[in-house]
Amino acid sequence: MGRNRAGVFWVVAFPTLLLIVLGLLPTFRVADAALGGLRMVDVYVPVLLLLALIMSGTQVMPGFLVGYREQGILRRMSTTPVRPLTLLAAQIILHTVVALGSAVLVIAVGGLIYGVSPPRNLPGYLLALLLATLVALYGKLGVKDRAAAVATAYDRGILG
Repeated sequence: MGRNRAGVFWVVAFPTLLLIVLGLLPTFRVADAALGGLRMVDVYVPVLLLLALIMSGTQVMPGFLVGYREQGILRRMSTTPVRPLTLLAAQIILHTVVALGSAVLVIAVGGLIYGVSPPRNLPGYLLALLLATLVALYGKLGVKDRAAAVATAYDRGILG
C-alpha cells in the first residue's frame, strides 16, 4: 500500500478530511430530534468508518491483486520457497490494518474536534466493525475470476 499514494489517500486521508469538512457545516453540529438528539456529525462517523473499509476492499486491494496476476508474480513465486498464499495473506493483513487504523483516526478526530461520543456499547460496536471489515475486505475474495474481470475492464477502457 506504500507505493500506492492514491490508495492511501482514499482509505486513510479522505474519510478523515470528509469528516472535518462536514463538521465545519453549522447544520451538522446541531442536535436533531429526528436523529434521536444526535448531531449529523455524530451519525457520519460510523458512515466514514464504512467508507474506509469499502474503499480498501473494493478499490485498493483488488488493484494489487490484479497487478500480481497480470505481472505473473504469483506464478513466479510458486517456484520459490515463499508460497504465493503468503504474499496474498500479507496484502490482506496490510489492508486490514490500514483500514482499521483509518477507523481509529476517524473516531479520534470526531471525538477530539467535534466531541463525538464514543460508542455506548463498545463490545457491540467492535463486533459490528469486525463483521463490516470481514465483509468489506474478505467478502469479495471468493468471487471467481474477479481479478480477470477487472483486468479486462481496464484493458477495454471501461474502468480508469
